[in-house]
Amino acid sequence: MAYLFAIWGCFFAFAVSALYRLIVIKRIRRELALQANASFGEKINEETNFMDLLKQHKARFPRSRSRSLCNFLIGVQLLATGAALALIIAAQFQPHSMFHLISAAR
Repeated sequence: MAYLFAIWGCFFAFAVSALYRLIVIKRIRRELALQANASFGEKINEETNFMDLLKQHKARFPRSRSRSLCNFLIGVQLLATGAALALIIAAQFQPHSMFHLISAAR
């Protein structure tokens, strides 16, 4: 049962960091729009993918807290994904797992 709670904790950490990263990306788009003297409602480029947006932001703002926060949140997501995967694999080898009851002869 502890594995299940830990996996849900990893999922929660992943979801929270993903939602907060969306807010940070919106802030990065707003910074680029304000720096380009665009109106507040105008988008920079709606087709710009995530990596191009970060490269464009890095070119205009070499040292940015928003981009550092975004990179940190990506790291949190990768860490949560790796921890959840390790927990799922470890849970399969525990004696309480019921997968050993499934017949391999099907």
